[in-house]
Amino acid sequence: MHCSPDKILQLGSRIIEVWHRCYQELYAYLQPSQPESSTWMRIWSPKRWYPIECDFAVMLSPQKFTTLVVPLLKAQCQQLDHVIYHLDGPQQIRHLDPLLDLPELDGIQWIPGENHPDNTGSPRWIPLYKKVQDRGKRLVLDKVPASSIPLPEKDVLAPKAFYSRRPRTPRGQPRRFSPPAPKADDILRSGPSTALTAPAEAKLTRALDCSP
Repeated sequence: MHCSPDKILQLGSRIIEVWHRCYQELYAYLQPSQPESSTWMRIWSPKRWYPIECDFAVMLSPQKFTTLVVPLLKAQCQQLDHVIYHLDGPQQIRHLDPLLDLPELDGIQWIPGENHPDNTGSPRWIPLYKKVQDRGKRLVLDKVPASSIPLPEKDVLAPKAFYSRRPRTPRGQPRRFSPPAPKADDILRSGPSTALTAPAEAKLTRALDCSP
């Protein structure tokens, strides 16, 4: 990686090319019966969308991330209609600025990391949320505890928010049915908004209301 950065970018570009060819073939195949798209993030869109990520980034310096990863992420963004980056863990925060500089990137999903003492509802992350929104990006927060909804610091964030919370299913029990996922277009086009992934019983029509 240190000695052959051009080779890394070349091979990464080939992987992205194959990935998007497969994505487009599957998307076209499903169009007659399912003219929308969704992902593991549980956000739906009538257009092509997918979350992108690079968990390997926790082992990279900001310089290496900017040189070796950002060009590949940009290429992914340019081949989709909507894109959200999966920012997983405090060690990825150092890479936030070059991500926010990508005009093709719609938003950031923040995950504090497995077993981190401060969950997504913690005031500790408010400066991070504010930074994302101040740069005009959308914010997706997963597994926000019901006790943190609404966030006490909601007044310092963008006023429009989708509150959702994925209920945990006890081990060995069938997963409970949850209401329809929010549409990505509704979240992505409503301005710099906070999308909080909220109680399963939340009314989606109210959550996605874009009125003043």
